[in-house]
Amino acid sequence: LHSHVGAIAIATSAHGSGPVGFVMTDQASLPLAISDIVFQAKKSKVIGVTVTTGQSFGGEIEAVTVASGVLALKEKNESTAIVGCGPGHLGTNSKLGFSGLELVGHATILSKLGANVALAVRASSNDQRERHQGVSHHSRTLLELIPHSIDVPIPSNVSGHEIESLGHTAMRYSDPSISDLLSESNINIQSMDRPLFEDVLACEYLGAAAMWLAGASVV
Repeated sequence: LHSHVGAIAIATSAHGSGPVGFVMTDQASLPLAISDIVFQAKKSKVIGVTVTTGQSFGGEIEAVTVASGVLALKEKNESTAIVGCGPGHLGTNSKLGFSGLELVGHATILSKLGANVALAVRASSNDQRERHQGVSHHSRTLLELIPHSIDVPIPSNVSGHEIESLGHTAMRYSDPSISDLLSESNINIQSMDRPLFEDVLACEYLGAAAMWLAGASVV
């Protein structure tokens, strides 16, 4: 989700890693300028160089593909990046009918090119829709379809058995919650019309993703 981009950027910066690059795909809103989150994150210096790819536009760098966008960041000495859609993620309550399915291809290509890739898991403890309670079915689908082994950051108090059974590596982090960090931030991060910091499980998984991106030690 686009809100996750802002949350991970805030938390990664808090770990002392400085601003992270953001590569925006074209599977949701196309103009980067629509994103209030990116505007606020740039102003607060938790997101650094922005890249728009494909049909999206308005980034400091405009690239044809996500892979070439990530390479452009590397050439500017940006070693860490978040790849995600703009505002307006689409889903249809079906296994394959959601715009985030694009991440399968991006993860596969970037892994093949030698990048260290991790999936930020979508999870929720307060989403009213059963399919998104706990770990979202979308995250499970992505892990089923990504053919190369990638890292999957998770809180240390949950089982990584399902992740490992799908051929990926569960990276466990202790005390990853970013709920307090988000509640105190001057960047307003909303998800499904609610403050993201209120979603305990989401904040734990996103915090684990930020710890991975910042190079924190696993449990």
